Amino acid sequence: MLFYIRNRELRAKAKDEFIRDCERVSAGRCANRALETDIYVTNACNLRCAYCYFYFEPYFADASHHKPENPTLTALKVQLDKISGRTYCLVILGGEPFSRPDFEQLLAYARGRDIFSLRVSTNGLLLRRSKHLLQYIDTLAVSFDAMRKAQYPREAKQVLDDLSQLKAELGGSLPRIVPSWTTAPADDFDKDVRPLLDYSVEHGFVVKFLPLKVNQKADWKQQRTIVLQALEYVGQEAVTNQLDHTLQLGEAFGTQNCLVAKTQHYIDFEGNFLYPCDEYAHQRVGTLYSRDIDTLYDLGAAKFGTYPRSDGVCAHCPSGCHSDNSYIIRNPARQIAWLE
Repeated sequence: MLFYIRNRELRAKAKDEFIRDCERVSAGRCANRALETDIYVTNACNLRCAYCYFYFEPYFADASHHKPENPTLTALKVQLDKISGRTYCLVILGGEPFSRPDFEQLLAYARGRDIFSLRVSTNGLLLRRSKHLLQYIDTLAVSFDAMRKAQYPREAKQVLDDLSQLKAELGGSLPRIVPSWTTAPADDFDKDVRPLLDYSVEHGFVVKFLPLKVNQKADWKQQRTIVLQALEYVGQEAVTNQLDHTLQLGEAFGTQNCLVAKTQHYIDFEGNFLYPCDEYAHQRVGTLYSRDIDTLYDLGAAKFGTYPRSDGVCAHCPSGCHSDNSYIIRNPARQIAWLE
């Protein structure tokens, strides 16, 4: 996803570095920094959404279905030290990150590293009581969609009410809010999506659309339809998804949109580096506690080969986030505009 930086001086520095990295990628070389690096900080959550990857994908469990303990603050600090200087954006995932009692310490430590942008993915229910933490964060990706609203109607209303109050209280000091909509086959644009778009435009938020993955397959036709309707309704500035990338969505679009080498990194719940991405969560090549991130990537390439693979395995990749980021690094104009 496009990354945002609230600090003007950091934005200017990141812009210069990002442009140089895009030139490197265009010339067939690796970027110095990944566009983003994802880490998981907790397996605790105050919701149990029926479609959440926490329950049906192997991010947190091995073959014996063992769910590891939450990483300690000390362990996460080691990860941040290794990530420092190697990524533009740190993406903090869970579970629900705001449920960590030491989350402020983690955010403050991250702010002291050489990382331009901090993005936290959240269900939004703990934001009101955690508003003192928002000073550390550049972007809040707040999950909100028709499936969650149907399962948790009261909580869905609370999230929108809380975001409205935070916007009224904090104004321009509020992080950039990105409501994150997981597009399901049953979504109706007028009934389900339009109200969130109206709400987001009113508050100055920017909506991100993601595909729902079921058995490692995504409904690209529905995703494409909903995003195109959204872009027509509110325009490009109110939606992070980009038109040209959206037009590519289809059954066999994955290979042409595979991640450029070293432009996105995934660290699992136990600090393992996943090569080349979290669609291959079983391809763990070592932990960030023992090796640096470039060494881990090179070990993955040596062991598992380069991607996209030539045997067609990647042709139906269900990960819109991956292809979205690959598109950004290859077509950087809008990301550069976010760094102005």
